[in-house]
Amino acid sequence: MVLAVLSASTYANGDTGAETDADALAERALRTEPSEALIHVRTLERRASIDASHALLRIARHGPRAARPGALLALGRVGIRTRKSVGYLRDRAKNSLDAAERAAALEALGFMASMEEDAETLIAALDSDVGCLRTGAYRGIRHLSGQRLPASPRRIEAWWRSFRNRGRRQLEASLDSIQQLADEGLSADDPAWGRQRARLRQYGWIDLTLVSERIESWLRSPHASLEAEALGTISALRLGDFERVLRGRAGGRNPPASLVQALETLGIVP
Repeated sequence: MVLAVLSASTYANGDTGAETDADALAERALRTEPSEALIHVRTLERRASIDASHALLRIARHGPRAARPGALLALGRVGIRTRKSVGYLRDRAKNSLDAAERAAALEALGFMASMEEDAETLIAALDSDVGCLRTGAYRGIRHLSGQRLPASPRRIEAWWRSFRNRGRRQLEASLDSIQQLADEGLSADDPAWGRQRARLRQYGWIDLTLVSERIESWLRSPHASLEAEALGTISALRLGDFERVLRGRAGGRNPPASLVQALETLGIVP
């Protein structure tokens, strides 16, 4: 399961226990008709915050059945990855007996993929006998790849083989190179650092467990450049399981720009 090896401090789901506006919208959606529930879903999607993501997951789990596909899609579009949200999308994409819900989960998983197996789940669904599942899987692959790939399982499988074979090597190399650049004292503004940063953000979703472990290490590093890189990666990959870590760092004066950006990206209000 994605992010399964995170430390206890990072692995927390980020719930603060406080009643928020997003909580109130979710509560209303659980108690109303599907059409009204979907109005609340759209409102939460526009907010695109970590609290909105938590609320959308509640609606996807427990809301009116006809509203659940919309909540799943909104959860994917918000795109804040947490262990719970990605795990639920993965479960619904594989196991839901409702075709509309499963199709929505497949498409949403394309926004939220967090391991190689997620791409393989999407590719496998391209062979489904159910048209909406094929459509959901193809849309998910487009979101995941960032490309307008042809609607051909054979062509998509060829793309994935090529991407997977180089992707893990690129990811591991970028993580090691960033550590080496910091140890050598190279400025984070150096083009060499920028190239490694771009590789990390392109391929990081392939193994977010590995990426999250490295982020935790960088956050403890004496190198300010690595701390900034960790925060930038949290922001770029929208890693919501670091919510508590970010909140804990938000109380100081003159927070660094990388922390401000991460808080803004996840919609966290200190």
